[in-house]
Amino acid sequence: MLNEHLFDDKKDIEIARLKKVIEDFKEYDEKRKRYYAEKMRRLGELESLLCEINEAKDKADLRKVILNQKKAITDLSRIISVRRIEESRTSEELGEIVSSYQLKKNNKELKKRIKELQATVEELIAKMGK
Repeated sequence: MLNEHLFDDKKDIEIARLKKVIEDFKEYDEKRKRYYAEKMRRLGELESLLCEINEAKDKADLRKVILNQKKAITDLSRIISVRRIEESRTSEELGEIVSSYQLKKNNKELKKRIKELQATVEELIAKMGK
């Protein structure tokens, strides 16, 4: 509500009222856009799920589709959570995380190499035993 006593001219009152209406509409329109964007995203997800369900031949395929969808949702939720966590970390902490990840990756590769070498050793021992 505008205080009409603060304005000298009726045109100024009308201009102020229209500016207020425009601002209110912009705010409403922004909320509406966000709402419909979210609903369209959700509709896309549901259409994707429906297509996968329609493509499923039997109940086993349907269960597999549902499990895959649940796994995808869980993975995406984890990614979102990690991004929120990472924003609050310092660069030193992020460096430690990257370093830890590299060490784990190297350990997996080394374990794989050890298994290959053990198989080679067993094969050589078997050949020597003949």
